[in-house]
Amino acid sequence: MALGEPDKSPLDRIADWYESSVIIRVGAVALTPVTSGVTAIVDAGIVSTFAFLRRSRLGALRNELIVLNLHPTEEEIRSQEFIEAFVATASRTERTKREEKIRLFARLLTSYWRDGIFTPESYDKYEEDLAIIDELGYREFMVLSILEKYEGQYPLQPGMNQLGRARQFWQAFQEEVARELEIKPAEVEGYLQRLSRTGLYQPIVGAFFDYIGGLGYLAPGFARLRARLDFASQTAT
Repeated sequence: MALGEPDKSPLDRIADWYESSVIIRVGAVALTPVTSGVTAIVDAGIVSTFAFLRRSRLGALRNELIVLNLHPTEEEIRSQEFIEAFVATASRTERTKREEKIRLFARLLTSYWRDGIFTPESYDKYEEDLAIIDELGYREFMVLSILEKYEGQYPLQPGMNQLGRARQFWQAFQEEVARELEIKPAEVEGYLQRLSRTGLYQPIVGAFFDYIGGLGYLAPGFARLRARLDFASQTAT
């Protein structure tokens, strides 16, 4: 695998290789024959726009990896483990509009790579975490982070259940989410219900006295994922 000019860093070369090896396919272009000069111009514009978006997003991923002090050696970037991890991350990066989310991808890759060489088991876990971040909107990640802050301020006490804990801060939590996301407070509950699909948020259900629903708590998976992302930032130099 040729990875570019010798004066480029390993990360630059792996990014260049990925960009040049993946062919851009546009469905409309593939299905519609070029029948006129106008069509050809439109097709060229679509392809060039997609190329620009891919290049800028991959550049953002590479830059964040550098900020996180991930400097793979020549030998490491040629390894199957690094190439598979980079391709899995880059493919999701291409589809991501927000640079904040690209930074989360970079932090996840950095955290797992610093654990050591991927094994089949650790790579499976990496892909699962990558898929969770990919599925989450960045605004949804903000909601979970805000809930994490409140749960940290109001830890579970002996004899207290999740409902009792949530009731201490839920109104303030909903108001902050509505303010940060610029939505109406009445819309927050529906936003939270959609988050249960990720497995990171658990609605509180059950026949509790005077409880009509709408509250919830973070599942343990969020703390584990957050620890991964925070570890990458804390170890950057």
